[in-house]
Amino acid sequence: MKKFNPYRNIFYYFRGTHSSDRLADKQIEDNTTKALINTLEYSDVELLYNLLKYLNIPSVTAQTPEFDMQVSELLSRPDAQIRLGKTSYYIESKVQAPLEEEQIRKHLASIGKSLLIIITPRNSDLYKINKISNSRLKFITWEEIYLIFKEYLMTNKKVESNFILIQFLKYMENIGMAPFSGFDKEDFDS
Repeated sequence: MKKFNPYRNIFYYFRGTHSSDRLADKQIEDNTTKALINTLEYSDVELLYNLLKYLNIPSVTAQTPEFDMQVSELLSRPDAQIRLGKTSYYIESKVQAPLEEEQIRKHLASIGKSLLIIITPRNSDLYKINKISNSRLKFITWEEIYLIFKEYLMTNKKVESNFILIQFLKYMENIGMAPFSGFDKEDFDS
């Protein structure tokens, strides 16, 4: 009998024993953002369009998306960028670290007229977005992303493109970013 091992997931990170809490927070945030971008990049492009539609972001579906990580701009460095033609969507994600208004303001000042998508695990962070009150800000939680992707998986019949998506969903469950839906047998494996 195989026991549950989170390291069997292609996105699950390996953290050594000598890291500080701050460094560990940064590592899991970077890893989770990279897992999201890899999932969007290597899955069917309709997954990206579903996400943008959920965020009420108009997109030109005839364009081939391009993705980038840790994009240095004039005043800041957003975690990721998605380009569709001449349009860019920037992403600032948080997993454990708090969302800081000053960082959001610097991103907005750096990215011109582009949209900034804020992803956090906390619905309560929406008040910071509303406080800034900028139409270029879009907010979503990791749990909402999980649910959007899970629904897409249920309707997508292209099995060959589902491997990455399934791995991402499992990764989200492993790091506690998915809604609790009860216990599985593997929750009790050690």
